[in-house]
Amino acid sequence: MRDTSSDLQSTQGLSSFSLLSDLRNPILEVALQAEKSDNREQYLVARNALKLIDGYLYAEELAKADQIELFPCSLTALTSDAVKAIEPLAKLYGIKLRLKKSRSTRLVSLDKQAFMHATHGLLYTIIGSLQNNPGNVDIIVEMKDKSPSIKIYSELLDINEQDIKTGSKLKSRLNTMTTGPHSGISLASTLYGMIGDGLSFTSNQYGKGLAASFKLTKQMSLTEAVA
Repeated sequence: MRDTSSDLQSTQGLSSFSLLSDLRNPILEVALQAEKSDNREQYLVARNALKLIDGYLYAEELAKADQIELFPCSLTALTSDAVKAIEPLAKLYGIKLRLKKSRSTRLVSLDKQAFMHATHGLLYTIIGSLQNNPGNVDIIVEMKDKSPSIKIYSELLDINEQDIKTGSKLKSRLNTMTTGPHSGISLASTLYGMIGDGLSFTSNQYGKGLAASFKLTKQMSLTEAVA
């Protein structure tokens, strides 16, 4: 379990949750109509916008909880699921998501929904910022030195450490509907902070990027248990 007493303050900048609840229904209607008319592009955009809104609503739910229960999870499997879920939107804008998985079977302590919402929000923001300049986005899962992490890079991503705090160069496709143009990264920063060590700037041969690290669990995976 994780104490959430300090997380209420971290969600102060996300105080428009009630407005997001009101926005959800019309966006859902757009998604349903797009699905009915077989408008794939409109459907993908609307469905991913809904996921972002749902992420904000879930963050509010966690912030109100006395504690957050963290359970043993596979960081590699959850990251893979998050990438697969948003990959159709990335392809729509000519962006290729390249996932590099860790072979480690160690488990990490996570709230699964929080991680999925945070990772979706982060990828959503990056896709939105690159949609007019398509290229590759590298998602790397690392299990090094007792500090499991996911790192997301792009050689086309023009950010620095200060941008993580201000969101000044990171744009999401919901910038006219939420509290700022960095809505996805704000969500990711808040949720990763609730279940891990928050969001940080990183860079390597793949380009500039963003990283989030978590805690290993003492529980062994099934593979380790039978070894």
